[in-house]
Amino acid sequence: VKGLKDQHIHGWGYLLVTSKNVSTYLTSEFIRDDVSGIEKLKTEVKNITGKFVLFAEIRVTDRGYVSAFNSHPFTFSTKNGIDGFLFHNGFLDGDVVAKDIGINPELYKTKNSSTFIGLSISKNLEQGKSMLESLFLPDDSIRTTYNLMLFIHDNNGKFKAYIYPHIKKSALAFDYICDCNKLLRKDYDDLIYIGSSTISDYIHEEFSVLENNKLLEFDIDFVEEYYFSGE
Repeated sequence: VKGLKDQHIHGWGYLLVTSKNVSTYLTSEFIRDDVSGIEKLKTEVKNITGKFVLFAEIRVTDRGYVSAFNSHPFTFSTKNGIDGFLFHNGFLDGDVVAKDIGINPELYKTKNSSTFIGLSISKNLEQGKSMLESLFLPDDSIRTTYNLMLFIHDNNGKFKAYIYPHIKKSALAFDYICDCNKLLRKDYDDLIYIGSSTISDYIHEEFSVLENNKLLEFDIDFVEEYYFSGE
């Protein structure tokens, strides 16, 4: 990561949702060293027969505690019945976010700063704000980038996936920041790929670039859910 001297790459994880299964995997291992984790994911994907959502993220940070609990995905729940999985890409000043939502960061000193994102989103959703409004963070808490992936089970029984690409205004003038942090999209006949620009180093196809600050929303209609009356 350009401009960072002491970053470490410790951890990765994924969320895989099918009609009847939710699979999460979190580890503190670097993805290239985690042979068993990669094989686990390959096996799960190979056995899918219907629709699915797959989110995955590598943890890269300049400082912080390392453990599987500090890797993606992060989870949050609101007091008004919304549950979510959260993936975050970008360097964040968690203390600024903590101050903004009125919590003591010292109580979270062993936690990843992405934890504060979940707490902030929860607080905003509990206040009745829209999803886009709920993603707002103080500008001075974001160093350059604030890309998000969210999988939400709302309080109306609906499931949704969200992608939010954000490179802060002051960073847009730097080509290397935009090149490294922009999100790309490719639509196939039966698959939508959205992810890091680094994919273009390995797959040479035509990708579109997601519009900065535009929230993408996907209705997930394949998750099986029904009420059991006890009879």
